[in-house]
Amino acid sequence: MGEQTEIQVLRGNLSQVLAHQAKDGKPAFTADTQELYVGHDSYWYLVGRANFGTLENRPSANVPGRIYYATDTKNTYISNGANWNRIRDENSVEWDLYTTNQTAVKGKGYACNTTSGAITITLPETPSVGDLVGVKDAYKTSETNNITIARNGENIDGIAENIIIDVNGITAVFCYIDESRGWILVNY
Repeated sequence: MGEQTEIQVLRGNLSQVLAHQAKDGKPAFTADTQELYVGHDSYWYLVGRANFGTLENRPSANVPGRIYYATDTKNTYISNGANWNRIRDENSVEWDLYTTNQTAVKGKGYACNTTSGAITITLPETPSVGDLVGVKDAYKTSETNNITIARNGENIDGIAENIIIDVNGITAVFCYIDESRGWILVNY
């Protein structure tokens, strides 16, 4: 085991740290925003953070690279120095609310409002391995007005049958695996 070295860290609120002269390699921790900065060429560079909470309580977006996880929306955001931008990778699902039958598009989530009647979500016709589609009973009424997941010619969990969602409040995310298994349920 190597010899331990004590590292001195500048500590203060964000405004205090940013007002302090940055020095190459000097670390700083901001108590109010819980961020770690490292100085280089007279600038402070954000290298990490430990911040999360509700979307409403997100801090200012004035520091580029600041990352925030909203516990209520389950989304991660990154600041460009002026605005918050939601981080979304190619394998995530973006949700919207629907009240009518839909033909699904990969990468979308269908939050279904079945208060007025049943809804059918038809899975994409020519899926690729890794494609995701999400379906949610947004108003917890699918026990009365079911949500049908139409397979569109592909298997669902290896079976050539549609799925009926008839349990209130269910969220289901389907991932296309291969021709044999087809769409599998990866989250419910």
